[in-house]
Amino acid sequence: MISKPESEPKNTLYNSIAFNKAIEKIKSGEKVLKLSGLKGSSRFYLLSELSKETGRTILYVASSRKNLESAAGDISFYSGENTPILPKRELGTRDVLFSSYSNKTPERMSWLYHAGKVPIMLAEASALFEKVIPRGIFEESVIRLGRGDLIPRHELVSALVKTGYVRSEFVEKAGEISLRGSIVDVFSPGYQKPARLEFLGDEVNSIRFFSIDDQKSTEKIERITILPASEVILDPNTIKRSLSYIRRKASEQEATASAKLYLIGEIEKGNRLPQIECLLPSFYPNLATVFDYIPRNSLVVLDPAEEVSASIEAFGDYLRNAEMLLRKELKIAPAVSELYLMEEELKGNLAEFQKIQFEEVEITEEGITRISFDTEKPSIQKENEFDSPFEALSQEIAEWHSLGYSVHLVVQTEIERKKFKKILDERGIKNIDIETGSLSSGFIFSEANLVVVTEKEIFGEKKKVKPEPLKDIPSAFITSFSELKPGDYIVHVDFGIGIFRGLTRLRVDSTEGDFLQCEYQGGDKIYVPVDKLKLVQRYIGDGSPPRIDKLGHENWKKVVRRVKKAVENVAKELLELYARRKAEQGFQFSKRDKLFKDFEFSFPYEETQDQEAAIEDVMNDMESSRPMDRLICGDVGFGKTEVALRAAFKAVMDGKQVAFLVPTTLLAYQHSLTAAERLKGYPVVIEMLSRFRTTKEEKEILKKLENGSIDLIIGTHKLLSDKIKFKDLGLVIID
Repeated sequence: MISKPESEPKNTLYNSIAFNKAIEKIKSGEKVLKLSGLKGSSRFYLLSELSKETGRTILYVASSRKNLESAAGDISFYSGENTPILPKRELGTRDVLFSSYSNKTPERMSWLYHAGKVPIMLAEASALFEKVIPRGIFEESVIRLGRGDLIPRHELVSALVKTGYVRSEFVEKAGEISLRGSIVDVFSPGYQKPARLEFLGDEVNSIRFFSIDDQKSTEKIERITILPASEVILDPNTIKRSLSYIRRKASEQEATASAKLYLIGEIEKGNRLPQIECLLPSFYPNLATVFDYIPRNSLVVLDPAEEVSASIEAFGDYLRNAEMLLRKELKIAPAVSELYLMEEELKGNLAEFQKIQFEEVEITEEGITRISFDTEKPSIQKENEFDSPFEALSQEIAEWHSLGYSVHLVVQTEIERKKFKKILDERGIKNIDIETGSLSSGFIFSEANLVVVTEKEIFGEKKKVKPEPLKDIPSAFITSFSELKPGDYIVHVDFGIGIFRGLTRLRVDSTEGDFLQCEYQGGDKIYVPVDKLKLVQRYIGDGSPPRIDKLGHENWKKVVRRVKKAVENVAKELLELYARRKAEQGFQFSKRDKLFKDFEFSFPYEETQDQEAAIEDVMNDMESSRPMDRLICGDVGFGKTEVALRAAFKAVMDGKQVAFLVPTTLLAYQHSLTAAERLKGYPVVIEMLSRFRTTKEEKEILKKLENGSIDLIIGTHKLLSDKIKFKDLGLVIID
């Protein structure tokens, strides 16, 4: 959210004639406003301020999901509020018609709940056609619980199942519930995490969010609002109405007896068919529309207006031809007009609301109010390729300040915020707000004396890191019994290698609980309470089945004693090694300077959190007087090379040579290309030593290494040869 210093007016947009005119026209009830000239993310800043000033809900409509997701990030930043997106329901193949719609249901439920409660809502143009659960029934199906409330947990679970929740052993996605003893786990749409409700009798004793990954509880909350997980509420009234509807439709459509009996049988039993939400009209006498969920004085924004209009017309044409498709997929199907508004109906609904239409250029049209804004995108121009982007940024900020502009810099992480602040402080740049958040682009709004700058304007478009998929290598350490499946080999700390046979519920004395059933040689079994999970680990071997231990046999104890002895020997060797290393005095590299920071910021990708942590650790090691010996672990494509190159850059800039040792000629070649590209423009001499080099070239490289002409040498085992002599080797990297 763009913050304002206390010395500034409440809203610098009040300096803008165009903004004040827009407010005046909205308050006077002008039906259509066409706005142009809004560059970058300025339109979303404007919408946020319009909503605050008028007190109106805004329904922002775009032609595609991609446009909506970009807008959602910008609107959330400027408004400081959640901005739900209404996903569209699609007609098409069976997978799209049933599965895709079902997967989007939690997102739809969240949108319906938040409609009118947050200042700005988002929807894809084609989603506006859809008919939805009546608002009154939706609101009656919302369950609100707090600590101390009384409700039998089986009654709660039954109510949740009626509203679309699916029972599961472990809750992992929205719309799932789990009942285990006195605990009910539920993942409601609208939340980022599932919640764990612990009961004392019929009283809700505690409510906590928990992690999907390890099922461990996190923060406590006092109250929770549980939304329906489906638009179909299966109670006796809706089931009765649906059965009557299906019988009537089956007769009208001359459906086969088998199709009719199947549907009736499933609905009678309260089963949720994959396509049940496409039978929505069968459960309610009158469906609602999206527009029934937003206040009647809402502003509807079409962006851009031409694309949204074209999308509405295209989807309207599609619906007119969709009747046969729906019949083919469902056998017994509602009419398309029962599930969707038709095009003229949708346009009629839109006509009832005040509209704002964004246009790229201003086009005169009689009877329509047009307002042109004077904004532009910031341009941070370096004089030449090798100049620091911070020098150019500092000059631009000084220029904007001289014009009386308020300057806001938006970066993605707190680490980047601190880096930017330090760099700008060093250059004497003050009176600039550096904020964290996700913003697609900045803008200059001269009338409002406002400049917003993002990293995109400073460094260009940063690419998202797309690492290769992780190899499926199981870890021995398990944090939740959900990580085990029946038949897995396990190791119990006291009893050795066995086979996990599943989870079972047992009563011990007066207490009932969950236990892991583990089988050993001869069919003997042990039962491990889930709260003693740390005693059990997954068996990791070479892939062949291990020898199962026998309960009470000495073999496992012998193995443990032997391993303990071996570990003690290794530990002793490591302690001696680290003691010697600690006593040694290593080279202490200089603190990170302006040049290093410029090199950091020239990285064309967004650093991952783990990558940033690894870089920080390596730099701290290098700035220490102790010799560095650090291991960087990560799968292919996760950015280890960048960590190494930053260390290499720091070493070379401090006058040291760097050896980069790799196992193969191909990898040496690849790393040399990467290093050459990454270090382009900096005074770093790079060479490669491998079997690709002729004897003459190799001799020349050895000579340059010895006299210090080469800064970074990348090579295979040849680097370990006795012939290699460095002038001043300061860092060795092994990949």
